[in-house]
Amino acid sequence: MLKRLSEGRFIAVALGAYALLAIVGGLLWRLWWTAPNGMVISQQWIPGAVQLNGSLYPLADPPQDIPAATAHWAILAIAVGLIGGLIVVLGARGREYAALAVGLVGSACAGLLMCGVGYLNRGGDPRAVAAILPDGAMLHDRIQLAEPWLLALPLVASGTVIAIAFLGWAARPAHHVAQDVTHHIGEPV
Repeated sequence: MLKRLSEGRFIAVALGAYALLAIVGGLLWRLWWTAPNGMVISQQWIPGAVQLNGSLYPLADPPQDIPAATAHWAILAIAVGLIGGLIVVLGARGREYAALAVGLVGSACAGLLMCGVGYLNRGGDPRAVAAILPDGAMLHDRIQLAEPWLLALPLVASGTVIAIAFLGWAARPAHHVAQDVTHHIGEPV
């Protein structure tokens, strides 16, 4: 179906697919990750702190919120890139340069869009908000990535799918190439 589209429509469909995948990925990231609670103690937000018998106690081993959010991101971002790359490959035959360009641009934008959707309504940094709250106030942490390079995961996954497909197409046996030339020219090679 994608092969029958004009090049302009193919580019629009592929970019739209990346955008849709990124929005769904960002929403799933947001829903999948559970923000750990923390408590304000002496104007500082302490993840995982508890209150017992009127006293506030920080946990010795607080929850690991950033690694969990990053792991969830990585799984979803790679899936977005793989699916987007597969969509591009399905419509790429005969327009490889356009497919490569739309795959690179679409997947790079998908990483940014997915992160933006995940960050919607994430609230302020609990460490900054804790400075104005009384002891014992409960706050949720906010979703965030550990490193900015993780935004490139959809690009890497999509680029891998496209590269494997293009290398597979280029590795056709010589007798198939001769048959194609004979078919188009009408003379044996």
